Amino acid sequence: RSATVIARPCSSPSPPAAMGDDPKRLFVGQLPMDIQEEEVRTVFNTYGTVEAVKIFDAKPPNTGKCALVTYDTEQAGASAIQVLNETYKFRYDDEKPCIVKVAKSRGSLWGGQGDDGYRGGGGGAWGGGGGGARVGGGRPMPAGGPSSAPWLH
Repeated sequence: RSATVIARPCSSPSPPAAMGDDPKRLFVGQLPMDIQEEEVRTVFNTYGTVEAVKIFDAKPPNTGKCALVTYDTEQAGASAIQVLNETYKFRYDDEKPCIVKVAKSRGSLWGGQGDDGYRGGGGGAWGGGGGGARVGGGRPMPAGGPSSAPWLH
């Protein structure tokens, strides 16, 4: 028996969100240290109704800020990504433009039990107390992922 494979073109230029990812919830990285919630809300409201903005310190510390922006529709999130990602600078003198992408859902990175679901507990970028991923005999996954885990080499 032979199977017939039918290739179909993608209808979207961007890769699909991973299973469980919410296209209405965006990660925004490479923000200036002095960014304010109202600035983020004002820019992102241009593309749809922003339901929530939460600003965090980036990892490593003192390297900038990042944010989670939640829209009321998937279309608003897609529009913001298309227009702002790697293009928009909040400050004229910013070294790099911000990064805008669909935020990862619980468990999609190295861990998955953080309070807000973006990295594992403890040392993760969004850690919140779930203990993070465990590999190699129950040891916690280092912040750098498996490549920096000496017990895996």
